[in-house]
Amino acid sequence: MTLEDEENSEYSDKQIILYPNPSNGTLTIQANETIQSVLVFDLKGTKLYEQNVYTDAIELSLTLKTGIYILSITLENGNIETHKISIQ
Repeated sequence: MTLEDEENSEYSDKQIILYPNPSNGTLTIQANETIQSVLVFDLKGTKLYEQNVYTDAIELSLTLKTGIYILSITLENGNIETHKISIQ
């Protein structure tokens, strides 16, 4: 396996697509399986948003100040993915 194959393999293993990022507060999340919950934390670890969704795609409308936040997505299979999001 070449480095290029490994990079493509990592990309194909991604379970979550999140866009746009940076965002004005509206984010679309798509997954290849059911999303159970979405949480947003500030960089201090304070939970600012939580929603149970049980769907494979969702559009969030977040009212957050400009800054960097951590998005935590729990999937039905128990996997948790975290993403850094930027609100402008």
